[in-house]
Amino acid sequence: MNILDAFNDIGKLEVALSSLYLYFSKLFSGDAAAASIFEKLGNEEKVHYNLVQYQRNIVRQNQKLFREVEVDVQEIRAIINRVESITKRVPPPLLNESIQIATDFESSASETHYRTVMEQANQKVSFVNRQAFTWLSARSNNLLPGYFLYKYARPFAF
Repeated sequence: MNILDAFNDIGKLEVALSSLYLYFSKLFSGDAAAASIFEKLGNEEKVHYNLVQYQRNIVRQNQKLFREVEVDVQEIRAIINRVESITKRVPPPLLNESIQIATDFESSASETHYRTVMEQANQKVSFVNRQAFTWLSARSNNLLPGYFLYKYARPFAF
């Protein structure tokens, strides 16, 4: 698959996930911890989208340096469709289900494409991206486990 086509689908995925998490944040605004976590996840997906756009611009300017990539676009499109159906559900999902949905999406292989597709196409150029992703990941991972610690562990003394 052409890397620019892959970035189009990956970008749509990041936008869809961001919209879903921000929807969850508003849906659970009565639970400050849950709303905050979902807002952070939504904003993190916006950052991922911006990284996809950045990589797309690099490729666009240097297309001859990048070869075809393997991306499971069917999985990406299935997730986008699932996100759309979740936001249209009546009644909307409850908090526990929303947390499970976010956990499932965040642990899916499709959520890593924005980090790996550039490396598939050109390992030398991807080195700079890897450094940026490592820095970003160190600051944004483990939001959901943090929510559980905040919500359920805080009444207990350690």
